[in-house]
Amino acid sequence: MRRRTIRPGVRQGRPIGYNAGLEIAYRRKLEELVREMSDSTTYWLRAAYRRQEAKIEAYSKPSSRVPDRSAVTGDASPVSDLLDRLRKQRRRWIRRFSEHADAIADWFVRSALRSADTQTRASLSDLAGFTVQFQGSRGLETVLQSIIAENVALITSIPRQYLLEVEGIVMRGVREGRALGFVTDELRRRHDITWRRANTIARDQTHKAMQSLSRERLKQNGITRATWVHVGGTTDPRPSHVAAHGKEFDIATGLEIDGERIFPGQKINCRCRMRPVVASFSASVRGRV
Repeated sequence: MRRRTIRPGVRQGRPIGYNAGLEIAYRRKLEELVREMSDSTTYWLRAAYRRQEAKIEAYSKPSSRVPDRSAVTGDASPVSDLLDRLRKQRRRWIRRFSEHADAIADWFVRSALRSADTQTRASLSDLAGFTVQFQGSRGLETVLQSIIAENVALITSIPRQYLLEVEGIVMRGVREGRALGFVTDELRRRHDITWRRANTIARDQTHKAMQSLSRERLKQNGITRATWVHVGGTTDPRPSHVAAHGKEFDIATGLEIDGERIFPGQKINCRCRMRPVVASFSASVRGRV
């Protein structure tokens, strides 16, 4: 097999990408939870708001026949009932997402490891001309656990953020005397925002996990250098990442971009990849960043 060279004394493997199928599978798991939460919240909140709608309208209109508007947060106001129900829903869905988060994160990281191993093995075969075998290590376990922890935190943040925004929607509706249609429209928009966030989590974490796990596998096999491979696909690419294409860096410390050392896939929505390289001592010194 003829191995690729980028300059005298330097050989490179194929770029280590990411698994689009894993991203889709992860996204669907998150979308299912988001859909269940959104449908349930919209259903009961519409019913609860409808029951309070006449009182909400009364509180929004100054009149000698209704309580002072400053009392809207008191026990007799529609706010107290809706807040109580909202907080019960928040506890319910935080618990539901928490019950699924560990299993989803563990499934995700194990799937990412299998995919990263396949791509890294192929790249090293390209680079060295033979197939390598991977083993477990303390460093790898640390990376696995950090990815699991990060994804558990992201998954459990979804209901917290969503229901906090829902509470704001309801309070604005009550304060401004809005009809049910306002709340329904706002809930639909909030669902769309949460759905997009779930998509971003799945896409971004798939890139991050694949690159992190591949770097650890490269270290295990004595590979210390890689080149940055910029990947497009967005309408607004980072100019500094475009300029980094082809630059060589130490996989233990990253490449200095915009004043900090980072790795491909580290920044939010970064789709860049790395291509492992091996070099003679003199070539390595010339290309060091």
